[in-house]
Amino acid sequence: MEDIEALISGLKILYEGLKIMNGLKSKSAICFIVVLFLVIFAGILIALNFGNWIIYLKPEFKGKVIDAETREPVEGAVVMVAYKREQLAIPHSTSMLKNIREAVTKEDGTFIVPAYTSVAGPLSFDFYVRFLIYKPGYGRFPGQKAYPLGLTITDEETFFSKETGGKGEIVMRVKLDETGISERKKVSVEFGIVELQKLKTREERIKAKPSPEGWKRSDYKKQRNLIKALRGERQYLFSEDASDLYSWE
Repeated sequence: MEDIEALISGLKILYEGLKIMNGLKSKSAICFIVVLFLVIFAGILIALNFGNWIIYLKPEFKGKVIDAETREPVEGAVVMVAYKREQLAIPHSTSMLKNIREAVTKEDGTFIVPAYTSVAGPLSFDFYVRFLIYKPGYGRFPGQKAYPLGLTITDEETFFSKETGGKGEIVMRVKLDETGISERKKVSVEFGIVELQKLKTREERIKAKPSPEGWKRSDYKKQRNLIKALRGERQYLFSEDASDLYSWE
């Protein structure tokens, strides 16, 4: 709706510009008006197709992590948010890591990741984020068979930006049968509530171990809580020193 209103407003401005041009006699004045309104119209098209490419803006994300079986809060789970964007390039676009932020769940299982604003830069589009929630001994989100299942990248942003515990509907990918066939359906959810499954075997814990985002030392430095958890889990699982794992020093 906002895009349509922006287009209508732009067309009105162009119409008024044409009326002004009819009253002008100077060729230089007419050329100036034409260039001005072409720039305005191009700006409208960019906004409609790529969103606000100058500013990278994401809202505050919040939620609550609970044990899938006991329904009790899970304290100390690491919540990592990776802010990403697509960069136009030849021959195809490239996914770029913009920033990383972390939070750790409190005693009541809640977490908050503040809103993030930055300069996006030209040739950027499709701004999105990826979430990771992990605590050693539990399954990780996403990638486990616990609520919520089937969230797409866009769904995740909506899921964690609403009031925690609030009820509503969201479009999710729902598995139809054991063959893996699924479809997108509107389902009822409790926004921000994430269940983590307690793992029972060593093999399950090894499989649940995630990797940090990015590959540079500067990326690892922004994920200290996650890397600390991964080092502790590696030491527990393999009985070896993991102090240099994903080192940023």
